[in-house]
Amino acid sequence: MKPTQAFYNGTPIAPPSIHLTTEQKMDLLDWHPIFTGRCPNCERPIRETTPPRSHWDCAECGWREDLA
Repeated sequence: MKPTQAFYNGTPIAPPSIHLTTEQKMDLLDWHPIFTGRCPNCERPIRETTPPRSHWDCAECGWREDLA
């Protein structure tokens, strides 16, 4: 299967530099705020912004993940 270009909000996304298993990718869909809109630590909603975020912060519990 040949990889295809991925887009987010009309912007191309570079392929990740790490290789995840299918199970790891599915787990990511279940917890990351880019997909859930919630902090994975305390479940507080994290608002989507324009332009899209390059990092995620939770004001409630301090959870943070940089995507860049």
